[in-house]
Amino acid sequence: MTEVQIFQKQDYIYTPYFCEENIWQLCRSFMSQGIDKNQLEILFLSNNKKQIVLLNQQLASLSVAVIWDYHVILKYRLDAHTSMIFDFDTRLPFPVDWQSYQLSTFPDPRQLESDYQMMIRKIPSSEYLMQFTSDRQHMAHLPTSEHPNYECIQAKDSSCSICLKDYWEMDKEIEGDSYSYRYSYEAKLAI
Repeated sequence: MTEVQIFQKQDYIYTPYFCEENIWQLCRSFMSQGIDKNQLEILFLSNNKKQIVLLNQQLASLSVAVIWDYHVILKYRLDAHTSMIFDFDTRLPFPVDWQSYQLSTFPDPRQLESDYQMMIRKIPSSEYLMQFTSDRQHMAHLPTSEHPNYECIQAKDSSCSICLKDYWEMDKEIEGDSYSYRYSYEAKLAI
């Protein structure tokens, strides 16, 4: 009999408004627990206008969409047909299967104006853990008391450091990325 792993949000490091750091910490925690890095993938959601529409986010009323400049989630591939999404900011279960997450979080892009069309950058977990660097400048409007209570995340090797703004530019090529692509209704479940 296979043991089913239970995940509870409160067991992991979380700071509101810092999804890129929350997911970095979650990924690091999973890998330290022995989860294979090849099963983990970071999905960076944004677009060139820095405005994407997401549903079922905790910071909005139940029937109201949120417009984020970007959002970062973790995809955990259990097998060839099953993937789970970890999103600290959703009202959906933690984790939730990939198909349910898409159907409940991403509006049909055919019903959105072009400024709100989402793109997804897929980043291998090991690359994200090694290269991501946070300076928190994009959150300078928040008092430091609302920032994470640990030091800014720094790349293990400063020569290959990638900052948030680099991930944010969805047309920019970044070494190690699988790719960035425009999210489409027809292909959505295959990601």
